[in-house]
Amino acid sequence: MKFHPLKNALALACCCATMPAFSAAQIEGEVIEDEVVVTATRSPYSIDKVPMRVRVISAESIELSAAKTVEELLRSEGSLQVRDSLGNGRNVGISVRGLGAGQNALIMVDGRRLNNSDLSEPDLTAIALKDVERIEVLEGGAGVLFGDQAVGGVVNVITRQGRQPGGSVGVGIGSYDARNYQVSHGNTVLDDKLDYRFSAQRDDAEGYRDETDIDYQNFRAEGGYSYGAGDYGDGRLFLEAQKTDSDYLLPGALLDFQLDADRRGAGSSFNDYAIDATVYRTGIDHRFGDVASLLAAYAKRDEDVRIDGRSLSFGESQTLQSRQVEMLDPRLVLNLGDWRVTLGTDVENFDYELQINSLFGLSQSEHTHKRRSEYLQVIYSPLEDLQISAGYRHARVDVDVNGGYFQANYDDSVNVKQIGVSYRLADNLRLYANRDETFRFALADENVDFMGNVVALNPQEGVAYELGGEWQLASLALNLVLFDHAIENEIGYDPVIFANVNFDDTRRRGATLDGAWQISDSIEARASYTAMEAEFEAGNLDGNRTPSVAEELGKLMLAWSLSDSLRLYAETIYTGSVSVDMTGGAPELGGYTVYNLAASYRWQDLLVRARLNNILGKEYTELVTFFGTPAYYPSPEENATLSVEYRF
Repeated sequence: MKFHPLKNALALACCCATMPAFSAAQIEGEVIEDEVVVTATRSPYSIDKVPMRVRVISAESIELSAAKTVEELLRSEGSLQVRDSLGNGRNVGISVRGLGAGQNALIMVDGRRLNNSDLSEPDLTAIALKDVERIEVLEGGAGVLFGDQAVGGVVNVITRQGRQPGGSVGVGIGSYDARNYQVSHGNTVLDDKLDYRFSAQRDDAEGYRDETDIDYQNFRAEGGYSYGAGDYGDGRLFLEAQKTDSDYLLPGALLDFQLDADRRGAGSSFNDYAIDATVYRTGIDHRFGDVASLLAAYAKRDEDVRIDGRSLSFGESQTLQSRQVEMLDPRLVLNLGDWRVTLGTDVENFDYELQINSLFGLSQSEHTHKRRSEYLQVIYSPLEDLQISAGYRHARVDVDVNGGYFQANYDDSVNVKQIGVSYRLADNLRLYANRDETFRFALADENVDFMGNVVALNPQEGVAYELGGEWQLASLALNLVLFDHAIENEIGYDPVIFANVNFDDTRRRGATLDGAWQISDSIEARASYTAMEAEFEAGNLDGNRTPSVAEELGKLMLAWSLSDSLRLYAETIYTGSVSVDMTGGAPELGGYTVYNLAASYRWQDLLVRARLNNILGKEYTELVTFFGTPAYYPSPEENATLSVEYRF
């Protein structure tokens, strides 16, 4: 791994001067706060007692950032790296500790997987930011607790509910003729037993590059019934539904000479996407007094995708994708004195149909994946300041592939284990360590090659270690974590042989230092620095860097409350160099730094927010593909958004 001493020293100095990622409420006084999260154990539990790094992006932080999309918000968090081919949040890849969310990290909404059964990235446009109450980011392996694909971490978006009464109407404008309209309302009735919330959003825009129009609509409704204590306990039944329609154009990549001539050009190819998705979810959170809780949800997602494309390789083409997903996740949580036991199962059925009509003719295939898992996690607290956790999961998958002239059926299974410890040495100092085994099964378009042949890929398996500590002194908070993710049989695409393969051993390891500093009553600074190496460790690629993984990430944020009404926000995001080609034959993509500003002004029930991105007009590219030569998806130069919202 190549390090740049000056950049590392400057980034580390920034961290030590303005320490990151805690809210102001967390750094008052000298005692680490006992904040409750759900992602660390899949049920409400203290963040101070889990042996892993969990970040919480609060509703206040979301409002302060003036971000317009989830991906824009996530850019400033820890070891998260965002790669956007359009620059408008419509075609985004997110990685956690160098492991991409399309395959090796989970994106969830209220605990429901947004990941697909194929290689398509989770559609972040399915999450309207106005519906988000907070976001919890679990960095590190979580194979026992969350199962398949939770290799690098989990991003869990928690949505708003009607138990938080109120509504809003808002409009926004921005660069590239962007227009945004939204409305939402929630309340409780029947003596607060019944709650409801509905929301709607519409986005229209052109884009930074030619042929990047956007037409987006999102409708969501949810409700719940809370029943009181009785002989069998109390709880809440809930039901929600969501409809999303997203149409956008994705221009092709640019070669070097095209990038030099016109970085805003559409290139020689394009894809016209139309994505229609419907989600239904229902469930129960029931408490049997203080001893036990039953949490269960059933979710169904139907998604149809049409892609009208044009390229030099395939000519005019049309791709149709159909995804039908069903998920059931019952779990029982027992609180037995010093013991906390979680016993659960995950049932997932994926039906995926693919049809491609191009100059090569018609290609069709149908894929059915049935995944079943049972897991157990135990947390033992022999002392108030000491928690020891251990867990086990058995997972299996049955796969059916029907490609017309070929058919295949196979199954795989894995067993993974976890053990960790959290110990508070003093009121303001906590240490933690964790070992978690991770895995993922091959996705639908990984187990079938370009010619339609079924490829026998082994399950990917790995071990994730982390060692961390939190230290708090007056208004300064620090968090340092060392991590090591070793993977066997990593599944990926080999452009040399044009097929998905099991690679030889790979490893991501490094460290993240972050913290926060409440400089004064009105000024807060946060920062984060991650240094990481991602390499192949065996075979012909031994010693080569894993493509698309930044070796350094630096984030610096400053919030200033000028008054009760006016707040300013500034952020600096540095992304280090990445390897473009796994063979090491192509030059690396150099690092870049982007500066963003935001402001929010509240007058009675009116909220005005503005955000300026890339204020220095940096010309950079965060997504590059390589098939013999680098191909670039240029990122936007300076751009702005302005929104006005009335809350009632």
